[in-house]
Amino acid sequence: MELLRNMNLFSKITIVIAILIVPTLLMYVKSNQVATQVIRDELIQSNLSRLTFFLRQMDLINEQLWGTAYILLDDPDALKLMDEGINDFTYDAIRAKEVLQKKVSLQSNAMTWINHLGIYSPVTGAAVSNNPRAQYSMEYFEANLYNDWVYKPLQLGIKEENYFIRHMTKPFTLEKKPKEMNLIVEVAISESNIKKMLKTFGSGKPSAPFFYHPLYQPIYYDRFAQDQETIIEFMHGMELGTEGSSVVRIKEQSYLLCYARSETFGWYLVEFTPLDKVMEPVQNSSDRFYAATALLLLIGVAAAALLYRNVQMPIMQIIHAVKKMRNGNYLHRITKKTNREFSFLYEQFNQMTEEIHNLIEHVYQEQIRVKEATVKQLQSQINPHFLYNNFAFIQSMAMMDNKEAIIAFTQHLSRYYRSTIKYSDTLAPIREEIELVRNYLEILKMQMNGLTYVLRIPPEAEEIKIPRLSLQPLVENAIVHGIENRLGSGRIEVNAVWHEAYLDISVEDDGIGMNESAIKKLNASLRVNSDGYEWSGTWNVHQRLVRRFGEKSGLHISRSELGGLKVAIRIFNTQGEMNNGQI
Repeated sequence: MELLRNMNLFSKITIVIAILIVPTLLMYVKSNQVATQVIRDELIQSNLSRLTFFLRQMDLINEQLWGTAYILLDDPDALKLMDEGINDFTYDAIRAKEVLQKKVSLQSNAMTWINHLGIYSPVTGAAVSNNPRAQYSMEYFEANLYNDWVYKPLQLGIKEENYFIRHMTKPFTLEKKPKEMNLIVEVAISESNIKKMLKTFGSGKPSAPFFYHPLYQPIYYDRFAQDQETIIEFMHGMELGTEGSSVVRIKEQSYLLCYARSETFGWYLVEFTPLDKVMEPVQNSSDRFYAATALLLLIGVAAAALLYRNVQMPIMQIIHAVKKMRNGNYLHRITKKTNREFSFLYEQFNQMTEEIHNLIEHVYQEQIRVKEATVKQLQSQINPHFLYNNFAFIQSMAMMDNKEAIIAFTQHLSRYYRSTIKYSDTLAPIREEIELVRNYLEILKMQMNGLTYVLRIPPEAEEIKIPRLSLQPLVENAIVHGIENRLGSGRIEVNAVWHEAYLDISVEDDGIGMNESAIKKLNASLRVNSDGYEWSGTWNVHQRLVRRFGEKSGLHISRSELGGLKVAIRIFNTQGEMNNGQI
């Protein structure tokens, strides 16, 4: 409930529209799924019924043709093929073959299918066929004697063609021993009969049916349907029953695959229907409904957007401006144009913020002037401090006529003072401060034997701006109070390290250092008046940091791992200025 209360007007209206439209959409989707499933089930049932009826007609013609084999085996003229003189060139033998030839041709021509009928007697080797090209012998039947329909090529005409072949013997037996038979009748059905029936069956339909058996090439008429080859490969992996159906997805196209088994041939009549075409009217109706729903949703969102633009956004502009003013930004003005009512509110708000700004501007400017004057004064105390320490070195080098040392020394000294007299801007990039420190340390290296230093500043921190002359006084104190008070070499390290909420720029030395009590006292003294305080340079830096960045920023003094002191400039990101190159 609290979440709903915190929502803006646009979100609330959008939720109301969704509550009205989503249930209707879900109900339609559910009903559409049910309707689609019913249509698919009816389509499957219709296709299977058609396949079964077609196969029943095919099997009926097959049984009629197969019945001629029974008739021929019991025909008296066929029995004469077993007589010993049937192969003689006598009138009776020739007449008997001629009569049987006519009967075989008559039985063959009585069928609507193209067929081949032949009778052979293993006893005498005599044969009669309705095709004069047919050649029968004992070797032929020893290799080709089939009790069931077999699909294989035969050359009974000009060219070789595929036939369904089956044999009936007298006496009837399932053993393939032609020498023990009296008569053998061969019935062959051309595959062209199947193709013609498939063409009739598939006429006017979006797909081409085909006759399928896992062990043979499928039979289909001349029109080869799209994706038929892929579907045939798919069927090789199916477990086929007497009849069935399946939905196949091929190349982003869905097909309804239905099949039924022929009882006589043992082959399957297969039909596949593109579901997308069949379901196209239903899909078009669904698309129109979804388009209408989308249009209603769009209109609702547009209405909500108009309310949001003309009511909610002006209110949010006023709220945003009030927050800006509460955070101290009295220069913020509402400039966006809106309707007449909110334009009046905008104008009155701008007038109010203008008056408030004018009232506090002079007080704020006075405070800034005081702080800037104080910073300039503190900085001026730092500039001449180092000059007097270098005259003796220049004089001694001149007396020794060491021109190279004087040239190098004065170059570093000139670069150093060029940086220290830049009063036009109280801030400087860390890169410039590091260059100032490098020149300062190079000057000291020429005066002090054994002095070494390391400056480690990550590239992403080089352009961050800090108060000018912040690092040099810390390095100077490390030299004067740490390294010069003991014998031997000295080392200075300057490091910049990013932390989550602040940046640390530390100056470390390997000097004499301090105990914990002295360090604690030194940290406390940074926050009091500096009159008579020997670490006045450090105090100046701390005060400038506090004045510039707030009470949490400043200097932090601790023991260094080098053995001396570690003085860190710690600046907190209180105003989000790190991303702009200025902390």
